[in-house]
Amino acid sequence: MAEHPPSTHTLYQVSTAIALVEGIYQGAVRVGTLREHGDLGLGTFENLDGEMVIVDGHVFQVARGLRIERPDEIAPTRRKALEMQGPVLVGVPVDYRDDVRLMEIVHPGVLN
Repeated sequence: MAEHPPSTHTLYQVSTAIALVEGIYQGAVRVGTLREHGDLGLGTFENLDGEMVIVDGHVFQVARGLRIERPDEIAPTRRKALEMQGPVLVGVPVDYRDDVRLMEIVHPGVLN
């Protein structure tokens, strides 16, 4: 059986959780510089503008999210989402057994 040399991995850390706790949200390093040090990583963008995920050298910005729990939260949550910069995901728990009733509420008379 042939022996394989052990793999070496290097951790490249730019900042710490303490910086986040202290409110230091300004960019410390550019994305291009990060990519020079590896092709897999997690982090955040300047001013906490979403989460950064790097996979195989491709950088992704995970959208910030909001969640609606009750019907009275729809309008204020929609307003807040429209005021936020960049993509925003809005999670809405839906019981699909209520589809017909919800359609009648949203579009009265359409199903008749």
